[in-house]
Amino acid sequence: RGLPVVEGKHIAPFQVDADRSGKRIPESDAARILPLRPFDAPRLAYRDVAGAANRLTLIAAVVPPGVVTTHTLFCLRSRIGIDRQNFLCALFNSSTLNRAVRMLMGSHVTTGLVEHLPVPLWTGDREQLDLSELAADLAAGPAPDESHRRNLQQEIDARVGRLYNPPRGA
Repeated sequence: RGLPVVEGKHIAPFQVDADRSGKRIPESDAARILPLRPFDAPRLAYRDVAGAANRLTLIAAVVPPGVVTTHTLFCLRSRIGIDRQNFLCALFNSSTLNRAVRMLMGSHVTTGLVEHLPVPLWTGDREQLDLSELAADLAAGPAPDESHRRNLQQEIDARVGRLYNPPRGA
């Protein structure tokens, strides 16, 4: 009973597996400990991945409302719209930012490192909204088959790559 408490190990790219958490906290206790009630709203979170030898270095997902997080997840504190959070989730889970983080990190993915990543400003244009929708599709649950999931990730990687290295003349 109570709200599930998730840790870094419950986060995969785009997905939160709150059902796998064996820890729960009564909502009243969570509200006492966290008076701003961040668990009432969805919020982007990324894992503290320790080691550049891991296949993925920056792993992020949007934590749904009604879920509490621990110190192994760093969560967005600002209340911003879900489209913008999904856009950031797509960027964070892209091969482009994964490579950037890998080059810049020491032993952990720190908040200082993430705060200084070169992230495009949110404009809400069609390209950003398309990336947001792709991230939301991947967050919605397992795709019918792994190849569809891989195709969505490749589409995100291609679009994010174009954000950072637009075609000549664009």
